[in-house]
Amino acid sequence: MKPYYEDAASGIAIYHGDCREILPSIKADVVVTDPPYGIGFSEYESHVDTRESYQETLRGVWLAEAAISNGWCVVYQSATTARDWATWFQRAWRILAIPKTFTQVHPGAALLWATDYALFWPVGTPTWPEKGSRPRDWYLAETSDMSQRVKGHPCPRPLNAVRYIVNGFSAPDTFVLDPFMGSGTTLVAAKLEGRRAIGIEIEEKYCEIAARRLAQGVLPFSEVHP
Repeated sequence: MKPYYEDAASGIAIYHGDCREILPSIKADVVVTDPPYGIGFSEYESHVDTRESYQETLRGVWLAEAAISNGWCVVYQSATTARDWATWFQRAWRILAIPKTFTQVHPGAALLWATDYALFWPVGTPTWPEKGSRPRDWYLAETSDMSQRVKGHPCPRPLNAVRYIVNGFSAPDTFVLDPFMGSGTTLVAAKLEGRRAIGIEIEEKYCEIAARRLAQGVLPFSEVHP
Protein backbone atom coordinates (compact mmCIF):
# COMPACT_ATOMS: atom_id res chain seq x y z
CA MET A 1 0.00 0.00 0.00
CA LYS A 2 1.40 3.39 -0.99
CA PRO A 3 1.81 5.84 1.91
CA TYR A 4 -0.29 9.00 1.98
CA TYR A 5 2.85 10.81 3.18
CA GLU A 6 6.42 9.60 3.51
CA ASP A 7 9.69 11.16 4.60
CA ALA A 8 12.42 8.64 3.86
CA ALA A 9 15.08 10.68 5.66
CA SER A 10 13.31 10.51 9.02
CA GLY A 11 11.54 7.19 8.47
CA ILE A 12 8.08 8.69 9.00
CA ALA A 13 5.06 7.50 7.02
CA ILE A 14 1.30 8.05 7.06
CA TYR A 15 -1.22 5.57 5.71
CA HIS A 16 -4.77 6.65 4.92
CA GLY A 17 -7.28 3.89 5.59
CA ASP A 18 -8.85 1.56 8.13
CA CYS A 19 -6.16 0.39 10.53
CA ARG A 20 -7.84 -3.02 10.80
CA GLU A 21 -7.07 -3.61 7.14
CA ILE A 22 -3.55 -2.15 7.13
CA LEU A 23 -2.09 -3.40 10.43
CA PRO A 24 -1.63 -7.08 9.49
CA SER A 25 1.15 -6.05 7.10
CA ILE A 26 3.02 -3.78 9.55
CA LYS A 27 5.73 -4.47 12.12
CA ALA A 28 6.74 -2.01 14.86
CA ASP A 29 8.61 -1.77 18.15
CA VAL A 30 6.13 0.20 20.25
CA VAL A 31 2.51 1.34 20.01
CA VAL A 32 1.53 4.82 21.21
CA THR A 33 -2.05 5.67 20.37
CA ASP A 34 -5.13 7.65 21.38
CA PRO A 35 -8.21 5.92 19.93
CA PRO A 36 -11.79 7.17 20.24
CA TYR A 37 -13.12 6.29 23.69
CA GLY A 38 -16.66 5.03 23.05
CA ILE A 39 -18.12 7.78 25.23
CA GLY A 40 -20.48 9.44 22.75
CA PHE A 41 -18.08 12.17 21.61
CA SER A 42 -19.82 13.86 18.69
CA GLU A 43 -17.14 15.99 17.01
CA TYR A 44 -15.39 13.38 14.85
CA GLU A 45 -15.76 13.60 11.07
CA SER A 46 -17.48 10.27 10.35
CA HIS A 47 -16.73 7.95 13.27
CA VAL A 48 -19.77 7.20 15.44
CA ASP A 49 -18.34 7.14 18.96
CA THR A 50 -20.55 4.78 20.95
CA ARG A 51 -19.94 2.14 23.59
CA GLU A 52 -20.91 -0.49 21.04
CA SER A 53 -18.45 0.82 18.43
CA TYR A 54 -15.63 0.71 20.97
CA GLN A 55 -15.34 -3.06 20.58
CA GLU A 56 -14.32 -2.51 16.95
CA THR A 57 -11.88 0.17 18.12
CA LEU A 58 -10.33 -2.37 20.47
CA ARG A 59 -9.92 -4.77 17.56
CA GLY A 60 -7.62 -2.16 16.02
CA VAL A 61 -5.68 -1.96 19.30
CA TRP A 62 -5.19 -5.76 19.40
CA LEU A 63 -4.03 -5.81 15.78
CA ALA A 64 -1.53 -3.06 16.63
CA GLU A 65 -0.35 -5.07 19.63
CA ALA A 66 0.19 -8.04 17.32
CA ALA A 67 2.52 -5.89 15.19
CA ILE A 68 5.00 -5.86 18.10
CA SER A 69 7.23 -8.81 18.93
CA ASN A 70 8.98 -7.31 21.94
CA GLY A 71 7.98 -3.83 23.09
CA TRP A 72 5.35 -1.68 24.78
CA CYS A 73 1.75 -0.70 24.14
CA VAL A 74 0.63 2.71 25.43
CA VAL A 75 -3.07 3.46 24.92
CA TYR A 76 -4.85 6.61 26.09
CA GLN A 77 -8.14 6.12 27.93
CA SER A 78 -10.98 8.25 29.27
CA ALA A 79 -11.30 8.69 33.03
CA THR A 80 -15.04 8.24 32.64
CA THR A 81 -14.62 4.58 31.62
CA ALA A 82 -12.13 3.60 34.34
CA ARG A 83 -14.54 0.99 35.73
CA ASP A 84 -14.31 -0.89 32.40
CA TRP A 85 -10.54 -0.96 31.94
CA ALA A 86 -10.06 -4.30 33.70
CA THR A 87 -12.67 -5.87 31.41
CA TRP A 88 -11.51 -4.27 28.17
CA PHE A 89 -7.78 -4.68 28.73
CA GLN A 90 -7.16 -8.12 30.18
CA ARG A 91 -3.43 -7.50 30.43
CA ALA A 92 -1.00 -6.79 33.26
CA TRP A 93 -1.27 -3.06 32.60
CA ARG A 94 -0.32 -0.03 34.64
CA ILE A 95 -1.66 3.52 34.59
CA LEU A 96 0.25 6.57 33.36
CA ALA A 97 -1.38 9.74 34.73
CA ILE A 98 -0.91 12.92 32.67
CA PRO A 99 -2.32 15.97 34.48
CA LYS A 100 -2.79 19.08 32.33
CA THR A 101 -2.98 22.80 33.00
CA PHE A 102 -5.69 23.72 30.49
CA THR A 103 -8.44 24.20 33.09
CA GLN A 104 -6.56 27.28 34.27
CA VAL A 105 -7.03 29.00 30.90
CA HIS A 106 -10.21 27.38 29.63
CA PRO A 107 -12.99 28.16 32.14
CA GLY A 108 -16.24 26.23 32.02
CA ALA A 109 -19.45 25.88 33.96
CA ALA A 110 -19.02 22.15 34.62
CA LEU A 111 -16.19 19.97 35.87
CA LEU A 112 -13.35 19.73 33.36
CA TRP A 113 -11.16 16.64 33.39
CA ALA A 114 -7.68 17.98 34.08
CA THR A 115 -5.87 14.64 33.91
CA ASP A 116 -5.45 12.31 30.97
CA TYR A 117 -4.74 8.63 31.52
CA ALA A 118 -2.93 6.03 29.44
CA LEU A 119 -2.64 2.32 30.10
CA PHE A 120 0.66 0.65 29.27
CA TRP A 121 1.75 -2.96 29.19
CA PRO A 122 4.62 -5.06 27.82
CA VAL A 123 4.48 -7.34 24.80
CA GLY A 124 7.08 -10.04 25.15
CA THR A 125 9.87 -9.15 27.59
CA PRO A 126 10.99 -5.64 26.65
CA THR A 127 13.59 -3.74 28.60
CA TRP A 128 13.68 -0.01 29.07
CA PRO A 129 15.57 1.74 26.26
CA GLU A 130 18.52 2.96 28.31
CA LYS A 131 19.76 2.64 31.87
CA GLY A 132 17.95 5.15 34.03
CA SER A 133 15.39 6.05 31.36
CA ARG A 134 12.41 4.22 32.85
CA PRO A 135 9.57 6.74 32.88
CA ARG A 136 7.59 7.73 35.95
CA ASP A 137 3.91 6.80 36.13
CA TRP A 138 2.94 10.49 35.83
CA TYR A 139 3.86 13.47 33.70
CA LEU A 140 2.68 17.10 33.88
CA ALA A 141 1.62 18.22 30.41
CA GLU A 142 2.39 21.87 29.87
CA THR A 143 -0.64 22.88 27.82
CA SER A 144 -0.69 26.37 26.34
CA ASP A 145 -3.79 28.48 25.68
CA MET A 146 -6.39 26.20 24.09
CA SER A 147 -6.74 28.70 21.23
CA GLN A 148 -3.21 27.70 20.16
CA ARG A 149 -3.85 23.99 19.83
CA VAL A 150 -3.79 22.16 16.49
CA LYS A 151 -6.60 23.44 14.28
CA GLY A 152 -8.95 21.06 12.48
CA HIS A 153 -8.96 18.18 14.97
CA PRO A 154 -11.38 18.14 17.93
CA CYS A 155 -9.07 16.64 20.57
CA PRO A 156 -5.31 16.85 19.87
CA ARG A 157 -2.93 15.76 22.62
CA PRO A 158 -0.29 18.02 24.20
CA LEU A 159 2.90 17.40 22.25
CA ASN A 160 5.22 17.47 25.24
CA ALA A 161 3.30 14.64 26.95
CA VAL A 162 3.48 12.45 23.85
CA ARG A 163 7.20 13.21 23.50
CA TYR A 164 7.66 12.00 27.08
CA ILE A 165 5.86 8.74 26.26
CA VAL A 166 7.77 8.16 23.01
CA ASN A 167 11.11 8.87 24.67
CA GLY A 168 10.37 6.68 27.70
CA PHE A 169 8.98 3.63 25.92
CA SER A 170 11.19 3.40 22.82
CA ALA A 171 14.84 3.51 21.89
CA PRO A 172 16.30 5.85 19.23
CA ASP A 173 15.70 4.75 15.65
CA THR A 174 13.04 2.18 16.59
CA PHE A 175 9.59 2.12 14.96
CA VAL A 176 6.68 3.79 16.75
CA LEU A 177 3.18 2.84 15.55
CA ASP A 178 0.01 4.89 15.99
CA PRO A 179 -3.00 3.15 14.39
CA PHE A 180 -5.39 5.99 15.35
CA MET A 181 -3.14 8.86 14.29
CA GLY A 182 -5.54 11.82 14.33
CA SER A 183 -3.64 15.07 13.83
CA GLY A 184 -0.26 13.31 13.93
CA THR A 185 1.04 14.28 17.36
CA THR A 186 2.64 10.86 17.92
CA LEU A 187 4.49 11.11 14.60
CA VAL A 188 5.67 14.65 15.32
CA ALA A 189 6.90 13.49 18.74
CA ALA A 190 8.69 10.53 17.16
CA LYS A 191 10.41 12.77 14.64
CA LEU A 192 11.54 15.19 17.34
CA GLU A 193 12.86 12.30 19.45
CA GLY A 194 14.74 10.61 16.60
CA ARG A 195 12.39 7.66 16.14
CA ARG A 196 10.91 6.27 12.97
CA ALA A 197 7.11 6.09 12.94
CA ILE A 198 4.04 4.87 11.10
CA GLY A 199 0.66 6.51 11.52
CA ILE A 200 -2.67 5.21 10.24
CA GLU A 201 -5.77 7.38 9.99
CA ILE A 202 -9.14 6.70 8.41
CA GLU A 203 -10.06 10.38 7.93
CA GLU A 204 -8.21 12.02 5.04
CA LYS A 205 -8.73 15.45 6.58
CA TYR A 206 -6.64 14.44 9.58
CA CYS A 207 -4.00 12.82 7.35
CA GLU A 208 -3.56 16.17 5.62
CA ILE A 209 -3.22 18.00 8.95
CA ALA A 210 -0.57 15.52 10.09
CA ALA A 211 1.30 15.69 6.78
CA ARG A 212 1.46 19.50 6.99
CA ARG A 213 2.80 19.35 10.55
CA LEU A 214 5.50 16.84 9.59
CA ALA A 215 6.46 18.78 6.46
CA GLN A 216 7.34 21.80 8.61
CA GLY A 217 10.45 19.98 9.77
CA VAL A 218 11.71 19.57 13.32
CA LEU A 219 11.13 22.87 15.09
CA PRO A 220 12.18 23.89 18.60
CA PHE A 221 9.54 22.73 21.07
CA SER A 222 8.51 26.32 21.86
CA GLU A 223 7.55 26.84 18.22
CA VAL A 224 5.39 23.74 17.85
CA HIS A 225 1.75 23.95 18.92
CA PRO A 226 0.69 21.11 21.28
